[in-house]
Order: sequence, then C-alpha cells, then structure tokens
Amino acid sequence: MQHIQKFTIEGFRALRGVAFNGCETLNLLMGANNSGKTSVLEALSLLGKLRGARRTRSERPFQGPVNAAAPRVEISALVEGAQVDLAIENIALGGAARIQLSVDGRRMQADRLEQLYRQHPLDMPVSYISPAVHYGWENERIPMFKEAWQADILELLQDFDAHIHSVYLEEAGVTFARSAQIGDAPLATVGDGLRKAFAIGCALLSVPGGLLLIDEIEAAIHPNALPVFCEWLYKMCRKHRVQAFVTTHSLDAIDAVVDAVGEEGEGLAGYRLEAEEYTRVRRFSGRRLFEMRALQGLDMR
Repeated sequence: MQHIQKFTIEGFRALRGVAFNGCETLNLLMGANNSGKTSVLEALSLLGKLRGARRTRSERPFQGPVNAAAPRVEISALVEGAQVDLAIENIALGGAARIQLSVDGRRMQADRLEQLYRQHPLDMPVSYISPAVHYGWENERIPMFKEAWQADILELLQDFDAHIHSVYLEEAGVTFARSAQIGDAPLATVGDGLRKAFAIGCALLSVPGGLLLIDEIEAAIHPNALPVFCEWLYKMCRKHRVQAFVTTHSLDAIDAVVDAVGEEGEGLAGYRLEAEEYTRVRRFSGRRLFEMRALQGLDMR
C-alpha cells in the first residue's frame, strides 16, 4: 500500500531539497550515521500532526520530534493522488507554529481544514517508534494492546517465545503475556527483543491505512530473530494497508527485509542517503536490492 507515492523535504534540519520517488509498501532508509535517516522519519511524522492541527486554529503548540527542528519546515508529498504542500514556521520549544497547507495548488486556511479533510483523504494515522522504545517502556507512547489484535500479536510473539499462548491487559493498564513455561508475566519485564517487537506490533496495528515509522529497526532484536520479525512486518503491512518507512545501519536487517519480500522485490524500495556538502538520495527497487545483497553481497549501508 503506497499512501505516499513520493515526497520531497524542502527544508528540515540539514535536509534541503531531498526527494524520495517511487515509494512502496516497505521503504528502507539506509546510510551512514548522521546522513539524515532519522530526520526523514521526523519530517514524515508531520503528516500525522495534521490530524490535530485540523481541529485547532492556525497557531498551536507542536510537540514531539519537530521541536528541535529548524525555524521553518517544508515538505511536499503525493498522498493518495493529491499533491500536498506543508510549511510550518516559527517552531520553538513550547511555542506556537503557523501552519500553511495547500492541496493540489489550493491553499487552505486553518479554519477551513475541516472542509479540506472532507474533500481529500489526508487524515492518515501515523505511528513513530524510536530506537530505544524497549528501554523507555513506561514513558514511550506505545498504543495500548487491544484484544482484537490477539491473533496477529501472538503470531509475532511466538516467533520469539513459542511458550506464549495469550496476551491480556489488566485493569491497571499493564500488559501481560501468558506463558506455558513461566506463567503470567508483565511484558515490561521480558527480554528487550520481545518488548521491541511487541511495541512495533501494537504501533502497526494501531494505524490501519496509515504510516508506520521505525527508527533503527534492528535495535534490541537479535540478528537470528530479524528474519521472522521482518516477514511478520511485511505481511502485516500488506494485510492492514500500512506503509512503513524504516531506518537501518545493519546488513542483517537489510538482508532480513530483502529475504522477507522475496526475489521479485514487490512492495519494497530502498533509499541510500549520502551526506557530503549536501544530502543526496539513491533509490533501489526491491528486485535490485535482492540482486545486490543475495547475489552480489554488496554492502548497502
């Protein structure tokens, strides 16, 4: 599912005029440290912030990763066939931001955003997962587990621990895993990899028809578990119409994603960010990624 067909970050942090064309269901953002991979996710997360902006006036506090950004942010994207141009000015910690939004060349005022959203499918849910989600378990905004997700979540968790046979939420809001081996245990007390997988799983299932942004997908997940995890991720993105953008600096993670998608590479695109005097982006189709990794063993990081 390609909700975003292409996008350009005109200005965000150190990114200027960086274009991403041919986006797919699963999009790998690769590159060296400090090449701008995380900044791409943070820029995309602004599309989710429009959900709140449409219910408020043109000036409102913006919270989240955008606080540390440059004074003006610009991003343009082709979303569900509509050309969206977004500019946010005067962003400061605890301050207010002015929102300028146009769709297909029509500039919309903030008091008309409700009308805009009735006419264009821009109200996409967006979920962002940080690299350290398994450490800040209590502080991260992890979507609360829902019983309707039981089958999909169990399919994932049993790849990490075959003894888990159910997940449930206590009245206090604490999520427990029920294991045939150790009984009931709060998920906050289990291994880092399982916690990270659970957090990503809940994030994905909470945004059907939306965007999932994962920073450093390999963090806390053992290399041996990455293949089955990425298979689940790709399968669930397709099942629930979720488009994912994932950063990585790990060959194990790249290989796991490529293998999960398969030789034809359907639904996969890779983008390598290279930061020198300015940031440039090289796109690779899913099939090309397979050829370069599985057949040629090239280092794509």
